[in-house]
Amino acid sequence: MPTATYTLIASTVLTTTTATITFASLPQTYRDLVLVTNTLTNNANGSQVEILFNNSTSNYYYEQLRGNASTISAVYSTSSGLYINNEANSGPTSTKRASAIAHIFDYSTSSIKTILTRAGRPNDMIEAQVWKWPAPASATAITEIDVTNASGYSYVSGSEFYLYGIVG
Repeated sequence: MPTATYTLIASTVLTTTTATITFASLPQTYRDLVLVTNTLTNNANGSQVEILFNNSTSNYYYEQLRGNASTISAVYSTSSGLYINNEANSGPTSTKRASAIAHIFDYSTSSIKTILTRAGRPNDMIEAQVWKWPAPASATAITEIDVTNASGYSYVSGSEFYLYGIVG
């Protein structure tokens, strides 16, 4: 099997407070996409990174496994967006960033997308999720990705967002 090649499509490193980062007019020439976030928010208690495809707020399905050294939990549910990095009890600060990776498989096809997310959080919790989007009847290529904050807060200066395409 050939080695996959990652190509940087777009990147944003914030110098001001911003509520939403948009990657628009995505080229349809790659097989997969990888979104990498390294975020800080203006909420002392933290918040959730929310990812929306094509401005859609419906039909996100997920299975989640999360845990730390003492507990593990699992859940299956539906959502209005793809959520990662829930910082409920230990908000990011200048020294405590929340990092996450979302691998979006076959984004340019008109089939249901599988998205694998993994995250490391400042409170030592780790999580992995498998997402499906959208419902079969509305499957379409992903042409835009919006990264926002599910709690209505903003990302602050120093937050980083990288979008890669994978060929091969």
